[in-house]
Amino acid sequence: MRLFKRSIIVYQYIAFMLLSYLYTYILVSLDSGESAFNLVKSSKFIADNKILLLLVLVSAMSVYMVKRWSKFVILLFMVLTLLNEFNIFFYKLDKIVLVLIFFHVLIFFNYYLLWNIELEDVVYRPGYSKHDCWKKFHYDFASEIELINGVIFPIKLTNWDQRGIFCLIDESEQKMDIRSMGLPVVLRLKFENEIFEEYGKIVSSYGKGYGLKFIKVKKEKTSWGWRDFYTIIRDRGYTPYFART
Repeated sequence: MRLFKRSIIVYQYIAFMLLSYLYTYILVSLDSGESAFNLVKSSKFIADNKILLLLVLVSAMSVYMVKRWSKFVILLFMVLTLLNEFNIFFYKLDKIVLVLIFFHVLIFFNYYLLWNIELEDVVYRPGYSKHDCWKKFHYDFASEIELINGVIFPIKLTNWDQRGIFCLIDESEQKMDIRSMGLPVVLRLKFENEIFEEYGKIVSSYGKGYGLKFIKVKKEKTSWGWRDFYTIIRDRGYTPYFART
């Protein structure tokens, strides 16, 4: 999968993991009574914790690439990190260290839940495989997207949720301009003689499909949007037929 725009949670999580490594080092320095700015001490910590450093780098890379297996690497990194921190606590039974570890666990748990929610975002789940041999869609909604330059592409929805869609775009007449990625587009759907419109940005691609994440814009109160369309099809039992990846 190719990503054109990443969520802010991606960068926040990378920063959190790097700071967690630094946090562990500060706890070690606090336990030994030495300055955290001691270069000899910091070099020794890196040498003694090579596996931990490797894990934080692999975790950061997997988060940046938004890989589904990232949550397992992150979990392993955090378990080793917390084991090191609890080892410091059990050595001297320092209550201050215990409180610091508690807050670290709390922050990690919240971030881990947020990352699992992010991984379930529809823009990372196309709902089909490049090896699928199918030609007909389960639901044939009349839909299209209009780029900022006015070019319109017919689309077929393959996966969707409340925050976005994944779709196949008909590029038989012209190709998508890479410069359009990350720019606002208009999703337009026709259902039972009603037109539904929503603004979004193309943030990912997989094969011939693209992931569209909705953005908030000021619209007329009389206009129908994706939330209205989503409520209607959900209540009528429409679900993404190929949403299995």
